[in-house]
Amino acid sequence: MRPMAFLRSEQGAVTTDWVIMATATLGLGLASMSVISRGANDVSGDIDAFLADTDVHASAAFAPFAPMVLAAFDFAQGAAAGWVGGWPVNVGGALGDVLQIGPKETASLTVDVPDGADTATLTFDLIGMDSIDREPATISINGSPVLLGRGDFGQITFTDLSGENIGVTLTEVARRQELGGNTRPGWTESITTVTLTVDNPDDQLTLSVYSDTNQNRGDESYALDNLVIEAS
Repeated sequence: MRPMAFLRSEQGAVTTDWVIMATATLGLGLASMSVISRGANDVSGDIDAFLADTDVHASAAFAPFAPMVLAAFDFAQGAAAGWVGGWPVNVGGALGDVLQIGPKETASLTVDVPDGADTATLTFDLIGMDSIDREPATISINGSPVLLGRGDFGQITFTDLSGENIGVTLTEVARRQELGGNTRPGWTESITTVTLTVDNPDDQLTLSVYSDTNQNRGDESYALDNLVIEAS
């Protein structure tokens, strides 16, 4: 009998053959399911055991970011590894070791910011020394100016240039005091603690300070001290 005729036939012998074939197919399916189900049960059991032994809250992937210090400098004994520009020197007096910045010079430091950090905080002392007479210092983050300081014989006034993701906090520590450097009468120093808070920082963060002074470091300069950069 031709295949199409077999499929269309409704005679008893044909239907009997079809029942036998369908039963055999069903039996083969049940047999296959029995074999596969044992392996599937083994895999599901392994998954259940693994999940039961896993503390999701303690997993490193879900742990909160631990705050860390990325850089710290007090420039003691000239230590200034990683800085480009600037002069780590002892200027005497109460100031002692600082990173002094010469005329038309930029001092900069680049640090890597670890994954997971929501904020980078930079804290440092900006020092105006000796006979600065209105020449500014420009503080930048990743090449963008965020703060302009203008010295005037022992006092610095500031202009905030920061954007939306950078916060600026200024704390005046000293004004018109003889703290080091040139001790000529009237050539005094000022210290301002600058705190910059950078939200959602890039993978690298560069702090730079440009001094627009126009005399040698023995007459006037800006300087940095007590720098700490933290990620949190």
